[in-house]
Amino acid sequence: MLMKRKDKFLAWLLFSAPLIVAQDAYVIITTHHLTWSAIISTPLVLAFVVLYIRRSRWAWLVFMLFALCFSGVVLEWLSATAHAPAPIRFLVAASSLAFGVAAFTYSLVIRKRFARHHDTI
Repeated sequence: MLMKRKDKFLAWLLFSAPLIVAQDAYVIITTHHLTWSAIISTPLVLAFVVLYIRRSRWAWLVFMLFALCFSGVVLEWLSATAHAPAPIRFLVAASSLAFGVAAFTYSLVIRKRFARHHDTI
């Protein structure tokens, strides 16, 4: 008898997506300014959550686009505050690249999972 695995990634999505939206809402309310990364990443996160819950075949593509946004190391380097020391700016760029590579790899795993028509929930 096959048992259905619980998808623990979905719980993290449902926890982190409202936090991302709330952070962007807080930034808009307090500073009346929204960064380019928030304009791109927040809709991608929300689209991925909806597609992932619906088990859409295209969820991996949205997640891959999100990973490519995080891999924009040069833009992260340039968007760091000017008064930050170079090691801190390098740490921001390196962590962004690491997260982007991890997300890109996971998007390929999701692609294979959805291509085989396995339930994710």
